[in-house]
Amino acid sequence: MLYPTKLSMLIRELLRRVFVTLMFETLVFELT
Repeated sequence: MLYPTKLSMLIRELLRRVFVTLMFETLVFELT
């Protein structure tokens, strides 16, 4: 438990990327 903040930041970044890609895919799917 030396880097809890780093781990949380990494998880947050991963979640943000997944969310953005999902939103982008839904947008593309609705547009086409």
